[in-house]
Amino acid sequence: MSENRRVVDRLLVIANFSEHRQTIPTSICDVLGSREVEDILNGERKPYHQNIMFDAYDIKWLKVIEH
Repeated sequence: MSENRRVVDRLLVIANFSEHRQTIPTSICDVLGSREVEDILNGERKPYHQNIMFDAYDIKWLKVIEH
């Protein structure tokens, strides 16, 4: 008998609704269980030691980088 397993992908979507550039600490990604994330919209990867920069009206869809 095979074991039923459910694969759960977590996604964190963050938006900047301001006309000004914003910086958010990467610790926001702790809700994903990892600070090594990739923006699936543009492929940009951010390691845990860098802040995440948002341009005016920017949006990022972040997921954990699978190793």
